[in-house]
Order: sequence, then structure tokens, then C-alpha cells
Amino acid sequence: EIKIHYKKTEQAHIVLGFRAFPQADPRRYTLSVLAAILGGSMSSRLFTELRERRGLCYYISTSRDLYEDTGYIATQAGITNNFEKVQEAVKLILKEHDKIAKGNLEEPEIERVKEMLKGRMLLALEDSHDAASFIGGRYLFEKELINTDMIIQSLDKVTKDQLIETAKNLFQTSQLTIAIIGPFKNKELGIDL
Repeated sequence: EIKIHYKKTEQAHIVLGFRAFPQADPRRYTLSVLAAILGGSMSSRLFTELRERRGLCYYISTSRDLYEDTGYIATQAGITNNFEKVQEAVKLILKEHDKIAKGNLEEPEIERVKEMLKGRMLLALEDSHDAASFIGGRYLFEKELINTDMIIQSLDKVTKDQLIETAKNLFQTSQLTIAIIGPFKNKELGIDL
């Protein structure tokens, strides 16, 4: 599904996402690593390709969110107010998704992202409010206490094959949803996927 909302903005804002699985699914750690590889930092694939190399966007990031019965992985970006640039950005974002689904992953990249995720989590939990929210939220949703060691072990267990398999299952154009906010009319909808 593609939705364009006309609004006079200084830049076009897009969100491109795929439905995922519920919070209790064991693949949640694989999905976290996958999102971080795509757009979890300034050294991520999408940031490097779309912002640094091509100058197509002002910001770009990928995140995932999981709920009791469903979830998603989505990339959001702010792009120059030019529909051809928006089309180019969408195609490049999907190309990076497709590369992973086809196995274009290297172990050093995977390990670097895992370390980044573990480090971010541990830094965030230094704040007592964040630690209480984390522990309480996990207990409410998963009915068991999950500590940081369990999460670190789960992230460490994520494999290249799991990442590829999850990408193959999720990154299908039939499951793709795109939302665009910008000064574009519906007649310009011609995003060719």
C-alpha cells in the first residue's frame, strides 16, 4: 500500500515498512540486528548509501517495534522535495533490503552491529528510570523477568543465516507499506516497485 499526504513541507518525509511478528517471537533479536544493519547508526548501510554517498536525505533510520500480536520494521527518511529523488530513495532503500535477503552480509558487519546494540542497551540502563521501565515492561509483556545477560546472549546467538531468512520472509513487496508526506499530488504516485 502506498499513501501520499499532500502538505507543503520543506522536505518530503517517507516511512517504508514491512509487517513483522509479535513481541514474544524468538526472532525479535534477529529483527533488532537487521534494523540496526539497515539504519541503526551513522555507519549503517542506508545512512552511508543515501545520505553520505548520494546526498538524497537529511535523515534516515530504521527501527522495529513489536506488540503483543504484531510488529513492524520501518525506515524513515527526510528527502529533498523532488518526487524523482523520493522515487530514487525508495528504490535504493528497497535495494538494500533485497541485498540482505539475497545474502549480502559479512560477519564483521554483523558483529559490529551486535556490539553497538549491546553497548546502547547497557548505557541506557544506567539510568534508574530506564532500568525500572525496561524490567517492568518485560515482566508485563513476557510474564518473566528478563535480565540484560539474557538479552546479550540472545543477540550473540543471532546468525547470518537467521538474518537472511528473516529478511527473505519479511522483505516482500506484497507486504510493503509506504507513506509519504510532502507537496505531491496523487497523480505523481508512480512509484515503480
